Amino acid sequence: MTATISSYHAHIYFDPARTRGNAERVREGIARRFLVRLGRWHDVPVGPHAQAMYQVAFLPQVFAAFVPWLMLNREGLSVLI
Repeated sequence: MTATISSYHAHIYFDPARTRGNAERVREGIARRFLVRLGRWHDVPVGPHAQAMYQVAFLPQVFAAFVPWLMLNREGLSVLI
């Protein structure tokens, strides 16, 4: 059994033809506001992800500020935490 949570990550899903601009704006907002690790862009499905996406890795200390911000500023994109 794990006693502590060491990290989280989020997947930001987008459609390369229709909503990549939204994904870029969300990513820029994240980079300006939060100490996180931004993953590579995947314009095609990768692994279990059936849609284009990028990943954002973050520490537990960032969760309380980052997740609500992402919920309010996701520009209509789907997000998996």
